[in-house]
Amino acid sequence: VCLLSVHTVMIVVRSDSEFDSMSEVVEWSQENNTPITASVSGINGTIDLAFKAFAYYTGADINIVPHDSSSGAITDLLSGAYMIGGGHPSDVLPYVQSGQLKCLAVATDERDSAMPDVPTLREQGIDFTSFGSIKGIMVPEDTPEEIVDYYEQLFAEIAADEEFIDSMLSMGQPVMYMGTEEFAEYFAEASEGNRKVIEDLGLAYYQQ
Repeated sequence: VCLLSVHTVMIVVRSDSEFDSMSEVVEWSQENNTPITASVSGINGTIDLAFKAFAYYTGADINIVPHDSSSGAITDLLSGAYMIGGGHPSDVLPYVQSGQLKCLAVATDERDSAMPDVPTLREQGIDFTSFGSIKGIMVPEDTPEEIVDYYEQLFAEIAADEEFIDSMLSMGQPVMYMGTEEFAEYFAEASEGNRKVIEDLGLAYYQQ
């Protein structure tokens, strides 16, 4: 029906970390015999995949440790048990605002308007982009067209509401509305992009 938002993938470190850029993370990995430890939520979720892809495409030696939740992953990062970590803006924004964490990169193709000062991986010379966690509205395939049109228009009005926009931004999730046709194209592109990354990482076997 429509896209409402995309939760981007942020790569973060403690505010007292020696790392100020992703190139420094890669250089540290190349110069030391000890792997970089990374705290992430879930196995093969959007955060974990972004870190695995970052390691794969840069050759960085990263020991990625999944947790049961994003809060657990961030808590362990804050404790100093890990060198870097990741999360969506809603996960990390409060800790960035309080000065406990700093963001090194956003893994999506463009900067996140919720944290516009954070550069993308590609801006830092790393040829990888993540489609993040897509937040959209879908209905069964056989749903009548007039019902799809009704909900498309309804959510377009919601997405244009200033109170809704402000509420979403307060959670670090900017509104990025797309209608039915545009969302279908974007979702197909994201699916193919994720398929390629998963295949490159050897996590699954795909048949044409």
